[in-house]
Amino acid sequence: MDQAQSSIQAIEVDVVVIGGGIQGLWLLGDLIKARYNAILLERMQPGFGQTGHSHVFLHQGHIYAGMLKEDPNDTFQRIKYVQQANSIWQQELLSGRLQGLKPIDSKFYVAFSDPDRGEMFQDLCRRGALTCDEPKTVPAEFGPLTRRLYQADGMCLDSNLLLTQLLQSGNLTDRVGLCEIISVQQTISGRFHLLGRRDKQTSLQIDAGAVVLSAGSGNEHVQGLFGLNSSTIGSKQQTVKTFMLVVREINEPLPPTTGMHPDFEGLFVVSRTDGGGRSVWLIGDKQRKLVAVPGDMTAFDPVSWFKNTRLALDKLFPNLMKSPGDYEWGIYEASKAEPWTQVGRSTAGKFPGKYHFKRVTGLPVWLAWPTLLTFAPLVASLIVQDVATVINPQTSATDWKVWDKFRVNLTPDQCRWKMTPLLSWDDFKRCYAP
Repeated sequence: MDQAQSSIQAIEVDVVVIGGGIQGLWLLGDLIKARYNAILLERMQPGFGQTGHSHVFLHQGHIYAGMLKEDPNDTFQRIKYVQQANSIWQQELLSGRLQGLKPIDSKFYVAFSDPDRGEMFQDLCRRGALTCDEPKTVPAEFGPLTRRLYQADGMCLDSNLLLTQLLQSGNLTDRVGLCEIISVQQTISGRFHLLGRRDKQTSLQIDAGAVVLSAGSGNEHVQGLFGLNSSTIGSKQQTVKTFMLVVREINEPLPPTTGMHPDFEGLFVVSRTDGGGRSVWLIGDKQRKLVAVPGDMTAFDPVSWFKNTRLALDKLFPNLMKSPGDYEWGIYEASKAEPWTQVGRSTAGKFPGKYHFKRVTGLPVWLAWPTLLTFAPLVASLIVQDVATVINPQTSATDWKVWDKFRVNLTPDQCRWKMTPLLSWDDFKRCYAP
């Protein structure tokens, strides 16, 4: 060992979590609550990846009830998973780590152009014990092609405020460090030596009894550092790419709304309020393409995406598109990592039906994909239960002074929509709707 290597400080911990999104932070909190000496490593900022562009919409299963082509029994099973996760969110908001965090209030609508499909959806909701009522009056923003409209339960959280709350609860900030993993070695005892680097001058040797990969699309790279072949161990993942449309009111108001609209190309809308008190709509849809890496422009571009999204908006919210100059417009990319969903010879990229986590056979290594952030608390709980079968709490003699010297305080990344440049309709049209 050379002199530079020998000068690197070392720390021993029970569990290392890699990835500082909502899933990773929630898991860290659960591990600490279970008395594990656990730390979290994040290479950028908490929420830099998938969390930053998430709507953090907490539904009760209506999204799955809207998948009308699948077997109803599969639908009800998926609804059951969502309701289990949703109950954890509600409990934490009421009296747990999220107490005091205020949800973003708006009515949640589900619109159909086909009355028969709407009635099928309503029937599935009733059989799944989900709220699904027809409003007495149809809000003015919906056009005449909306033949069936239902109002349901659901709520949104601001991802930046949520991350801040998670960091502050239980002093998680003290256990989160800016660190990129450089190398990994497994010892004879089965533990792992991770060499992490905060910057060019500051590194840390981490001796861990267990590791959880919760780094989104970064899981693929980190698996390679562990010498894992994702294709052979069943932990292969897919990166899918889509876009989000940001619309902000200028001359005409945008009413607060949240909704998923299966018959209108799967449009999904949530509303926010900017720093000046103006209403903002965030709009996504079912368009998603499998890409090799986030940011890949060859497979899917925002012009192609908006072309189809605009057609759906014309049908669902015709007043919005009749006077687009009354609003400001922007688009940002939203990529996410999910478990590989190829079925037979068909192309991968299908929306996963439930949460996923996996332990690598024979190793104290877990991978987490919540799929929907609604599932994050449930995935965290299940992983902690699984970790307990492998390693006991406080097995490691952790020198927290070494860790405190290495880490720097991290603040959550801003919500992606707040950093998206907004343009006048004329400028936006030149860029995205030529």
